[in-house]
Amino acid sequence: MSLEQLLFLVVAAVIVLAALGAVFARRIMHAALCAVVVFTAVGGIYAIIGSYFIAVAQVLIYIGAVATVLVFAVMLSGQKDIAGGSPIRRQARWKTVLTWAAFVVGLVMVFQFTLNLTVPASGPANAPMAAESATSLRFLGQLLFYDYLLPFEVISLLLLLVLIGAVVIARKESDPQ
Repeated sequence: MSLEQLLFLVVAAVIVLAALGAVFARRIMHAALCAVVVFTAVGGIYAIIGSYFIAVAQVLIYIGAVATVLVFAVMLSGQKDIAGGSPIRRQARWKTVLTWAAFVVGLVMVFQFTLNLTVPASGPANAPMAAESATSLRFLGQLLFYDYLLPFEVISLLLLLVLIGAVVIARKESDPQ
């Protein structure tokens, strides 16, 4: 096992533990801080695989924007404990089973995708890109703004909704209207 593989396994374990900590935390600030650890560790995964631009973008966007808004919303709301304890314990049994089933299906899909990774054949459609490195900014820009434009825009709308949600949460507690 190489150092890169060992580092990947350690960072992946940190991600899983921090994600579980975010789900099962009794205090909302601890859940938010566990989410920050997950965001940081995902940036570490990108750095391990050599995609440094995406690693920096991950840290800037998720730690610099989403996590900051999340922590400010938690601090402004003044809520210390999560109402009713852990969300897993509050749910009906069928919701818990459905959630775990969706988690297992997602995990199987990730493993299936990982095991079936193949390099696309060089054809006329991607001949100009075949000569470029997969980590170049030109190649990344081509993917983001042509091939994956719709998911890119959906993510930007999701970030906007996170910001609006944080403002609404903070305003509900401070404004009696």
